[in-house]
Amino acid sequence: MGISRRLGDLLLSLLPVTLTLRLAFSLNSDNLSLWQRSILDQMPRTMDTVLSKFHLDSRTTTYAACPNCRFTYPPKFAQGSTIPAYPKECDNRPLPDSDPCKTQLVESTNDDIDLSRAKPLKPDVYHHFVTITWLVSLSGKIRRCSWINPATN
Repeated sequence: MGISRRLGDLLLSLLPVTLTLRLAFSLNSDNLSLWQRSILDQMPRTMDTVLSKFHLDSRTTTYAACPNCRFTYPPKFAQGSTIPAYPKECDNRPLPDSDPCKTQLVESTNDDIDLSRAKPLKPDVYHHFVTITWLVSLSGKIRRCSWINPATN
């Protein structure tokens, strides 16, 4: 089950408030210690922060998927440009002897010549997450922690 980004941000922003109230009631005081305040200040407030702290914010590529036959088209980039361009319509042949699909792939623009600004009707986002690379970098960080490896002290 996936949690949407906005709901995740809401839950992360409510967590410090809930903990602050809990700590205040348990101490019968509104004043938190410096240590407790430090813990609350270090808590992430957004999903983006959580993803970046665990190095899970990976590079993505947005493909244009045909709404009819689901064929995907990678973005094309002009020399020196970072703006993706996609074909205007699907030219996939679902079967060898069939006609091309011809379904519209991108939002219609006022200028039919400039397709570089057109966005896919059905974007398909691919995440370039490399598990092995992440695990190796995580294991290196764990080995450098002095509280885990006393030999580094």
